[in-house]
Amino acid sequence: MMWLPMLGDIPVLTFANNFYNPWSLAVKRLIDIIGSLVGIVITLIVSIFVAPAILIESRGPLIFKQRRVGKNGRFFYVYKFRSMYKDAEERKKALMEQNEMKGLMFKMTDDPRITKVGKFIRKTSIDELPQFFNVFLSSHLFRNSSKERLLSIVDICKFTTLNILNLFQCKPELYSALICS
Repeated sequence: MMWLPMLGDIPVLTFANNFYNPWSLAVKRLIDIIGSLVGIVITLIVSIFVAPAILIESRGPLIFKQRRVGKNGRFFYVYKFRSMYKDAEERKKALMEQNEMKGLMFKMTDDPRITKVGKFIRKTSIDELPQFFNVFLSSHLFRNSSKERLLSIVDICKFTTLNILNLFQCKPELYSALICS
């Protein structure tokens, strides 16, 4: 069943224009650029140690790339250090009965698709470091907001349009233990 806000007996959709101070936007972008450059340097240094560990433990790409939906429904790619085996999606089908979540999310304790190195880089949020490149390219923002969620294309298809309108009003923001913990 679809729900719409009502104005009397008339269902309505509301849209609002946001007005921003250009100087505030310029300062915010400058902070994003400087912060992301520092983050990229850290990412490159960490990758010297993480990359061999990931590649030795399991064959496959170093970076996991996934298409997501961001501000105003625009598509972008999220990049992370790979923490699962290359065939994780195929393995997921066999594990669906053990899913501990209801709805769109898949989660299970001691997921066998996660590598040993993957457990460590997830626990320490090192897997998130490549997202600093997204911040630099302006598809992400540097700070994190609790109202923003990144959804995969498959997840978006399972929602109605009205349930997700608010998710597309902000740019995706970098989620990192360094910032959010």
